[in-house]
Amino acid sequence: MAYRTPKRINAVSVAMMLLVAAAAYWMWVFFPVYWDAWTVDHQLRETAALCYRVNRYAEPGRTIELRKLLKKAQEDSIRLAHITDPEFDVSLEIEGDNLFLHAIYKVTVRHPVGNFVTTLNMNRTEKANIKQVSWD
Repeated sequence: MAYRTPKRINAVSVAMMLLVAAAAYWMWVFFPVYWDAWTVDHQLRETAALCYRVNRYAEPGRTIELRKLLKKAQEDSIRLAHITDPEFDVSLEIEGDNLFLHAIYKVTVRHPVGNFVTTLNMNRTEKANIKQVSWD
């Protein structure tokens, strides 16, 4: 029995082409949404770093400044990450020495093929340690 060369188009090459097409479609439709989510993550990290300093203030200045920081984080995220959800919110939790910032919003993706719509529930969270450092 002699060895035969494989055909140019076979089941493996068709499967590989479908896989490449699916990956390209995902990148085209969903990657911009995740890119914007990484922008929101960056804003949350910057806000957490600023909250470390503000957390040392005395009341009521502490609460006022923390609210200003949350408002600025929300406005910057809307502007830089193109968030259109009217219910978008940035919230803050302080539990002991840990600070948690949450950005919760929805993104609606309209698929260019067919009349399909996908709604992604984005819940971005940043955790930071705000324990005061003693350099002694």
